[in-house]
Amino acid sequence: MNRKPKRRFLCLLLIMIYLTGCSQTAVQPEPADNTPSADVASDEEKIYGGSITLSMGFPETLNPLENKDVRVDKALSLIFDPLFTLDEEMQPKPVLASEYILSADGRTMSIVLKDGLKWQDGEPITAADILFSLQTIKNADPASLYKPAMANVESVYQSSELVAVINYSEPYGGCAYNLCFPLIPKHYYRHGHDFEPMGSSCYRMTEYSEKHYMKLEACDSSLKGKPYIQKIDVLITPTSLTDTQAFQTGMTDVLVADLNNIGKMNISRDINITAYNSSNFEFLGFNFSQPVLRNNSFRQGLAYGIPLQDIVKDIYLGNAAKSITPINPA
Repeated sequence: MNRKPKRRFLCLLLIMIYLTGCSQTAVQPEPADNTPSADVASDEEKIYGGSITLSMGFPETLNPLENKDVRVDKALSLIFDPLFTLDEEMQPKPVLASEYILSADGRTMSIVLKDGLKWQDGEPITAADILFSLQTIKNADPASLYKPAMANVESVYQSSELVAVINYSEPYGGCAYNLCFPLIPKHYYRHGHDFEPMGSSCYRMTEYSEKHYMKLEACDSSLKGKPYIQKIDVLITPTSLTDTQAFQTGMTDVLVADLNNIGKMNISRDINITAYNSSNFEFLGFNFSQPVLRNNSFRQGLAYGIPLQDIVKDIYLGNAAKSITPINPA
């Protein structure tokens, strides 16, 4: 059968800019154009098979909870599912968990796992894996990506096969966001396996060559089923600039980029660009060590005089939203 030529996909992060002291009214972002590309196949046209090539940084470990590199984390997320993720409105959304229950005093959280979930080796996922994952984060390097998951955690215990309970030292508003960490299996990782990842998602690692590549293959996930793409080759590259160059030359098929990367690229017709919201932001603030800037009225006048809309249009090419706080206005 004749197939359309492979198209490469570039994922563009939408950032937001915010300004302190400017207003008490939030400015809503302009809606992004999320119209699907004509080249994206419908569910009826999709077929199983094929492969794509991605890139990631040099890993110090392939244990997602001890990893310190965001570029490595993106690749490992194909192998490991998180307890929760953030939805399009940047709110915690259950993945492996079915829900969390926060006590009235804000100091105790119960995390309930979905029933019937299994690791890639067929073993059941239980609350013991939550406890083990949190202990792994606690013992990890301070620079590990998921270290905030242990913020204000006083103790953790298992109340049933599918329920883990976290006690906090004090009420903590961001506790739900800290549940967005990948879960690892206790029965497997208590024996090491730092470079032999095994998770619960729909890809498993079949081959790893240090400083060169990692190969993934589709598998049946108890949560997601089987993905359409059968194989994923992951090139190991030294820097994000190398990622951009590899994408430009056609060595890789997908690139997550920001505006700095976009500005250095020649966008050809065989590249589909998809934009999505992120929690990244640029901060425009005031230097309070200057006497004149300590005056609230002066700061407000200066804030209103900054052409934020022109900055969004000309500097960020429309890929930003105005906000008065470092929280995504969506």
